Amino acid sequence: MKYVFLMIVSIILFGCAMTKTINQKEVLMKEDRLIFHFEFVDALLQWLKERDEVCIDYMVGLPATQFMQQIIYQNVSNDIPSFKEILKRFDPKDDLVDDIYVLRKAYESQSNIKSLLYELRNKEFTKGIYERVIRYFPVGYTPPRNYEVFFSGAGWHWGDAHAFRYVVNDGKYVLSGEGIPAIMFNLTLVSDFYGDNTGARINNMIDTMAHELFHAIFFDAMKYYWPSWDNSNFTNNILWIIMNEGIAHLIMNSERLLQKYKTDDNLKGREIQAFATLNEYAKLLFNDKIEFNQRREAAMKGVAGDQWSRYLCIAGMFMAFQIEKHYGIEGIRDTIKNGPIYFLNKYNSIQKSNTELPELPIEIIKLIKQ
Repeated sequence: MKYVFLMIVSIILFGCAMTKTINQKEVLMKEDRLIFHFEFVDALLQWLKERDEVCIDYMVGLPATQFMQQIIYQNVSNDIPSFKEILKRFDPKDDLVDDIYVLRKAYESQSNIKSLLYELRNKEFTKGIYERVIRYFPVGYTPPRNYEVFFSGAGWHWGDAHAFRYVVNDGKYVLSGEGIPAIMFNLTLVSDFYGDNTGARINNMIDTMAHELFHAIFFDAMKYYWPSWDNSNFTNNILWIIMNEGIAHLIMNSERLLQKYKTDDNLKGREIQAFATLNEYAKLLFNDKIEFNQRREAAMKGVAGDQWSRYLCIAGMFMAFQIEKHYGIEGIRDTIKNGPIYFLNKYNSIQKSNTELPELPIEIIKLIKQ
């Protein structure tokens, strides 16, 4: 998502986190280019069990908690109570209608979260995830870092998974559009949204982790291949989102698209709807005479909410699918080398030869033909 969308804290005070287990897991994950951080979830489960106030101070100082707090302020409001305040007054007997941080849901999902943690600590699937993603990048490109995956158990009610970037300022972990790429999963929402049992949830997590890992690697690749691209420009950012989210969604849904695109009318209906919505909102998105907040609100509708309603993401996914279908995986690699304008032009040229495919909005065609 747009702009979102490690400190090792001392645990001398108490045993809120399983440091030995976590550190061992981090060493194992480094071979697969993914480093898992479970501290937040371990601390939250410990606190839900005992509700010790000392545990609160430890938990709110963790990097993952700091990221979660900033994400919820960005996506909900910075006027809501802090996570620390909510923890201090939480009582499982209360009837919390407005569960801002999905803390009540975490309390009710403890058993499912523990099962997910067990599988994540013991199932070696990270190498397969990395290989699934890196094959879409140009041959010879080597990402410059390992990628960190933080696990939380609280946060924004749509925040089941995030790719974000951060910097460290005076020991504080701060979201920054130009910082280090990382990933976060909220295991409370995973347990709620990703299936009816642990196996289904893990399988869906694998797909989503591949999606989010693409975002993280893509950020480094764009700096390498097209360093002059100005993503602070709103129009540029929208074009970038279409490409970035489009390829990420393709990686997550490639098996379904390959098997069912020709025969599944429901899938084709989603393609038509996504492009229709893109056409509708393009009049706002690419008109710099319209008030910025209106344009931003239109963009947020394209990247948040139910997966299939995210019109920027889904339209981009079908564009990426057609590029891979017509040019093979090398077609996607070429777009990563050359950027969003090239990506959109590539789809536009395919559509001109296959008029049954949805057209790009005229506003985008004008931009990419300049």
